[in-house]
Amino acid sequence: MTNKIKIYIDFDGTISKTDALNHLLDAFTDGKWLPIDERYLNGEISSKECISGQVAFMNNVSTDTMLRKAEEVGIDPTFSNFVDRCRKSKIKTEILSDGLDFYIKHLLARSGVQNIPIKSNHYAGSGKVYFPYNHQLCEKGCGNCKKFHIGTGLFTVYSLYR
Repeated sequence: MTNKIKIYIDFDGTISKTDALNHLLDAFTDGKWLPIDERYLNGEISSKECISGQVAFMNNVSTDTMLRKAEEVGIDPTFSNFVDRCRKSKIKTEILSDGLDFYIKHLLARSGVQNIPIKSNHYAGSGKVYFPYNHQLCEKGCGNCKKFHIGTGLFTVYSLYR
């Protein structure tokens, strides 16, 4: 019998100890990202607009430099065991994040977590972000609309981790 349970997990501040994107923005934008964040928090712009505007401030920072800085954030030390237990129980896991793929993949690999599906925004370098999971029907304008990945099943689980 196949287990039909699937656990969707956010990355920034859930798997990672703190928000990795905010950590990078703090380090490399001299606070220029904060007014954009405020506009997002006030509902004036979408997360897609917010992330695009914020990440553009890091257009002169190399990906390698950002990855080294992201390593300061780290992964929750229990996450690898959580994924292993899910696999042993035949429970599928998937990461859904409005963060950026390059640091998510890097931090997971450094912590030994492999072969977990990730749906996140794509960092193309030079301060450019693409949103492969943006959904035009998302009423909030999310860069990665988690609602459309998860669906509306009767027993939908958003995040069981933490």
